[in-house]
Amino acid sequence: FTNSVINFYGKIGDVYNAVNTFNNIPIYKKNIVTISAMMNCFIDNNQNEKAISLYEEYNGKHNDITNSLFIKACTNIGDADKGIKLIKSTTKIMDSSITFINTVIDFYGKIGDVNNAVNTFNIIPENRKNIVTINAMMNCFIDNNQNEKAISLYEQYNHYTHDDVSNLLFIKACTNIGDVDKGTKVIKSTTNGGIKFIASKIDFYGKIGDVNNAVNTFNNIPENKKNIVTIGAMMKCFIDNNQNEKAISIYEQYNHYKHDDISNTLFIKACTNIGDADKGIKLIKSTTNDSIEFTNSVINFYGKIGDVNNAVNTFDNISKKSRNIVDIGAMMKCFIDNNQNEKAISLYEQYNGQHNHVSNLLFI
Repeated sequence: FTNSVINFYGKIGDVYNAVNTFNNIPIYKKNIVTISAMMNCFIDNNQNEKAISLYEEYNGKHNDITNSLFIKACTNIGDADKGIKLIKSTTKIMDSSITFINTVIDFYGKIGDVNNAVNTFNIIPENRKNIVTINAMMNCFIDNNQNEKAISLYEQYNHYTHDDVSNLLFIKACTNIGDVDKGTKVIKSTTNGGIKFIASKIDFYGKIGDVNNAVNTFNNIPENKKNIVTIGAMMKCFIDNNQNEKAISIYEQYNHYKHDDISNTLFIKACTNIGDADKGIKLIKSTTNDSIEFTNSVINFYGKIGDVNNAVNTFDNISKKSRNIVDIGAMMKCFIDNNQNEKAISLYEQYNGQHNHVSNLLFI
């Protein structure tokens, strides 16, 4: 019962009460299920470091479930060293559960080690592979810009019954490389896709410039099934096809939804594209959103409307630890767009050693 209580608190986001429940269990009564429940609670609520710490605190009591959760937490925060250490300590990985092996493939994909992900996938006997294994390998290829391999893998295992996830990944890979024929074929053959698959269809149609089919797909979703993901996909489709006013309109039409980082960022991007200063400023002032994506869009927005002071203030409010090359690029572009090239050069030199082709191009 206590384990189910921890699971319950984790699912509703009440980590505080989950921790209290866990701590009130006497040490001699804590078991691997209890530890798993608490780790899962931390991971589900984006407290991956605490999940890792808990695992290490109870070292010696672990099984495939806690090992899988540990790898998942390492994957989420990009802790390659700890993840690799555990994987290497599992001498007979093929004796592990398929769940653990799938997690290992996902881990390698996230740290960009496609070779080890492929090696892990290839040594799994065919009769042990499942749709989750195939999805993990597809996702690894897509995350590492090997979309053709993801498509090939999907087709190789066409004798499996592909699920929403594999169909979604296939559409995503087709979207990334602009393979209209294959993407359209799967869309037409899939009649009962879930809401995430429908969102990927909208994204696919947007990428190939077929706004009409994107709109039809969106309009065919019952109102009670539309969510912030489908709204974001439709907004992005409009923006990608230079219909920014429609993106703004759909955001405002669904204002009764709780907009998230993505829809807010898209709204600011649409306002930036058409120079709608009033609506952009209104949203910026009304939100406490401080995600890095949203902050970058705000810097771009201020740069486009010529408000360099607020762009600089926004940049300066990003902690130095959190600043990345995208922030620096956005701020450099703002300076350049407003004829303050010396400041762009100075900013580039201030962050020397952190640059990519975008910031290098802006510097030139």
